[in-house]
Amino acid sequence: MKNDKKHAKMTTKQSKNKIFTKRCYDLAYQANGRQSPNPMVGAVITYNDRIIGEGFHHRYGTNHAEINAIHSVKDPSLLKKAAIYVSLEPCFHTGKTPPCVQKIIEKEIKQVNISVQDINPLTAGKSIEILKNNHFNVQEGLLEEKGKELIRHFTTNIQKKRPYILLKYAISQDGFMGKKNEQIWLSNPFSKRIVHLWRSKFDAILTGGNTARTDNPQLSTRFFDKRNPLRVILTKSGNLSEKLHIFDQNAPTLIATTNHKLFFPETQTEVLKLNPKKDYLRELMEALLAQKNIGTIIIEGGAETLQSFIDANLWDEARVIKTPKVLKNGIPMPNLPNAVLVDHYPMDTDDVFVYRNELNVEGVES
Repeated sequence: MKNDKKHAKMTTKQSKNKIFTKRCYDLAYQANGRQSPNPMVGAVITYNDRIIGEGFHHRYGTNHAEINAIHSVKDPSLLKKAAIYVSLEPCFHTGKTPPCVQKIIEKEIKQVNISVQDINPLTAGKSIEILKNNHFNVQEGLLEEKGKELIRHFTTNIQKKRPYILLKYAISQDGFMGKKNEQIWLSNPFSKRIVHLWRSKFDAILTGGNTARTDNPQLSTRFFDKRNPLRVILTKSGNLSEKLHIFDQNAPTLIATTNHKLFFPETQTEVLKLNPKKDYLRELMEALLAQKNIGTIIIEGGAETLQSFIDANLWDEARVIKTPKVLKNGIPMPNLPNAVLVDHYPMDTDDVFVYRNELNVEGVES
């Protein structure tokens, strides 16, 4: 009977731990896209198993989740008797903000519950170690698989030194993307709006020069949000009219090219010159993360541009919108090897298929 009561108490505590950890995830997702290239992180502070404070990392360069949660507690005297739940190990180093682990130690929050250990070498278990050395009670691995999923973009940045890469394209029912040198809209208005939602969660959008010339896209989030990502145009020829939408002032634009003579003085657009003798796609991706803090990017180019990223194994996720339209002939959709279907849902008359690249999930949960 005594063991049964002890087991029931442990089960109840485990259940509450999961509830508070899930709340951390819910909080973290509220910043989706705005915090990049930092990871999404949420934190919850409890006293007698009741939430007394919570927070998340709102935006890159601002306070981290733990600090916001601590500041939200109305009675700071309770912190010494409280527990904190964090979706990611508190940071150990000083960056844009001071280390969060020092604030936890300073406030004497003796019970620290962590979902996932940080993979950033600057922290990577160091905060857990210092907490334990200072006699804090640390519990690790709460809903760890979900915690890893939450930070998969950040994990890609750290491990692969490049942005998390999403391929996005629409296809006809018979597997074509369009017709050469002809603008054809395949997806319905609902799919178009959700694409703008996706864009609002990413740092940059890339398309090829041919798509820029043929479709003259704005590459904006105008149907959903005012937060426009960086527009990246990949072009070899540089044959781009300065009257194209990509040169308007509604969003910043970067021209990436192997043509080192290319300039657009009238538009004051930045040009990134790539080495044609090297793997210039990988060079571009690494430069975007290292120089521009681009942690996530959507590739929205034509079939040739998409296939070039696929052939270089430079993709982590693909969202394919399959429409009921039939083209009978045209530009075939890309060949997407090593793709694992992870989600599928209708969007009115269209269907959205979400794939992950099984070759790029080592150390990154799919």
